[in-house]
Amino acid sequence: MSRALAVLRADASRAIGTGHVVRSLALAEFLARAGWRIVFAQSGDSLAASPSAIERYERITLGAADAEAEAVELGRRLGACELLVVDHYGRDRRFETACRDWARQILVLDDLADRPHGCAVLVDAAREPGGADYRGLVPADCTLLLGPDFALLRDQFLAARQRARLRRQTARAPERIVISIGGIDAADVTSRALAAALQAAPQAAIDVVLGRAAPHLDRLRSLVEASRRPVRLLSDVADMAALLAEADIGIGAAGSSAWERCCLGLPSIVLPVVDNQGPTVDLLEKRGAALILPQGARATASEIADALKRLLGDARLRGTLSERSMALCDGRGGWRVLLALLPEERARDGRPVSLRLAERSDCDLMFAWQTMPEVRRYARYPELPSLAEHVAWVEASLARPDRVLTLILHDGLPVGVLRFDRLDATPIQEISILLDPRLHGRGIAAAALRLGQNLFRGAVLHAEVDPANTASRRLFQQAGFHAIDARRFDWSHEPQTIDPTAPTSAAAEVSP
Repeated sequence: MSRALAVLRADASRAIGTGHVVRSLALAEFLARAGWRIVFAQSGDSLAASPSAIERYERITLGAADAEAEAVELGRRLGACELLVVDHYGRDRRFETACRDWARQILVLDDLADRPHGCAVLVDAAREPGGADYRGLVPADCTLLLGPDFALLRDQFLAARQRARLRRQTARAPERIVISIGGIDAADVTSRALAAALQAAPQAAIDVVLGRAAPHLDRLRSLVEASRRPVRLLSDVADMAALLAEADIGIGAAGSSAWERCCLGLPSIVLPVVDNQGPTVDLLEKRGAALILPQGARATASEIADALKRLLGDARLRGTLSERSMALCDGRGGWRVLLALLPEERARDGRPVSLRLAERSDCDLMFAWQTMPEVRRYARYPELPSLAEHVAWVEASLARPDRVLTLILHDGLPVGVLRFDRLDATPIQEISILLDPRLHGRGIAAAALRLGQNLFRGAVLHAEVDPANTASRRLFQQAGFHAIDARRFDWSHEPQTIDPTAPTSAAAEVSP
């Protein structure tokens, strides 16, 4: 069986900026990790403006003159796909409906809430959960994923989060400022922000980030060369997370980069530079997660400098902004979106079984399961961990980009844990499952495994089971896992050559 195909329709240009492609790239990274084949579908003028990270994926250039013709062209060229992701202000219900003949599932990424859609799932990180912004604009059965919990950020931001947190907790005078007003910045706000930083922070190093297709890139280059200060002008930054993690203050727009700064707790001055950034600004202001300059693209260098002086001189304000912004976005939105795409599964009692990401607040519940004798009997590490050890393990797990820790829900109630660990430099996921022993025999674990197989449909899954644990062995065998040796079971959608001597640390239970 070939890998599931995800087609991402997202453009970039001097007219529309790079934000659509940036957040689609973040989703593509999660899909690729789960084993999907990724194809970006773009108009011709997107090729030069798109970030270079897109070059790792397949791309097709579209020639259709309008949305309906484009839907036909995509179907003709691709044949069929499991998932179509639409991140495009010029596409709406008519386009999405025309794609249904060849796209099994349609996901829309939006931040306007200004047109009707015909999708199964819609993501808008800037809208408050439970809001009515999309009422009447989506089908009645559409799943709405609203709020910063679903902000799409690349893995690198979760990987840098703990390092950034430690930096923010250290009392220090700000030493580095990052200015990032979008990949294009047609209004050249960046020049004014740079002038403000040079004036207000004479001792600070300054990093200026601008896309390679930005119309004012040469002007910024001249300003940097004339500054005679430690100023760097960076284009097409591969590891933006590392750059932000080492910064002390950010100046940026209110697009996708706002959630990047929030994830890393970077105290920031935010300027809404285009109209569609209003909802993000409103949410940041409501949560007290940024210092907002409502003048946006009209802000003068003097106004930006005044805001920067305020941040530079108020350590308490910087700490508050850091704490509140970090609480707003945790960098795991990509997994939440993928979990929402999973098909429905049911236990033998007919009740739904689903997965959700584990949270810090689940520690006590997971620890209670860990203390049950039935769980410890076949555990890889039979010794019962202390509560402090367990909490430390959970917190570390939530911060690891190579681990996906989920709770199994039965009729909406948590009943167990399903965990996946990526092996370095391989497409292999180690899988571990724990179910409340009082619920054994109801088909819940089998349904959870099916969900896991659909989540990582293109990966190889490993499980290690104690030879004496006949129930777990039967569970994995019935799920299509093949015994490699006395302890190890492997599964894949596709026939693969598995090296039975390869190391694996997966287990059929969760242990710190």
